[in-house]
Amino acid sequence: MKTLPFIALILLSQTASAFAQPVAAPITQVVRVADLDLSSGTDRTRLGHRIRHAVNLVCGDASAIDRIGQKLVQHCREETTLSVQAQREAAIAAAQHRSVIASAN
Repeated sequence: MKTLPFIALILLSQTASAFAQPVAAPITQVVRVADLDLSSGTDRTRLGHRIRHAVNLVCGDASAIDRIGQKLVQHCREETTLSVQAQREAAIAAAQHRSVIASAN
């Protein structure tokens, strides 16, 4: 059961403005799902891991002593995760729909 070939995480660089730097192009990370059967709980878990990994890559890290940076990174991770939620749910719903149709045949 293949779905969309990928989910794209896009983050408009919000942290750049905190450091008075010009905002660059959006940061994008592709999460591949073509090899997953999203009607399977195991593969949905794999997708969750892939999304978390991609979010971490997009948002980066902050030094342990940089409290403001840590808050910005946490905010970035929360916002980025929310921004791909609809794509994730649509991919899962499409896979489950195809699974129901396949089992009916």
